[in-house]
Amino acid sequence: MKTNYVMNEAEKKLVDALRSGMYKQVKNYLRVYDMYCCLGVACDIFNKNGWFRSEEESAFHFDDFERTKLPENVRQWLKWATPVGHTEIFAAGDRFNLAQLNDDGLTFDQIADIIESGLISHIPEDTTALVITSPSCNIEEKDDSLALAEVVD
Repeated sequence: MKTNYVMNEAEKKLVDALRSGMYKQVKNYLRVYDMYCCLGVACDIFNKNGWFRSEEESAFHFDDFERTKLPENVRQWLKWATPVGHTEIFAAGDRFNLAQLNDDGLTFDQIADIIESGLISHIPEDTTALVITSPSCNIEEKDDSLALAEVVD
């Protein structure tokens, strides 16, 4: 648990929605009919009109393509580092994520507790450029992405 953690506004809305009792929980997909996984709840509060479903499928797509993880725009809104909500919870060398915990049976209240505790990996606040140099190449890190700058023989 991070001490003195303050949720961002998007996380506050998500936690309120998860605790509201207005969403029925589902596994394996963001949304199936009127049931949602925890990440699907985030998508729904981000944009209730973002859902699409073909007639032969029960699972909905969000933003016309995503069915199992957060689309980039929702992930950035939450300021989370990954589209599955990686946590700082480890067991037997494995790192848990919210999609997995939802599918493994944690309730929305338990997932809300994890978010409130600050255990979700977030996008770093400081995205200033960092240059890392090794004997064989120079790698530049900018805005959370790595790019090979130069190969040195």
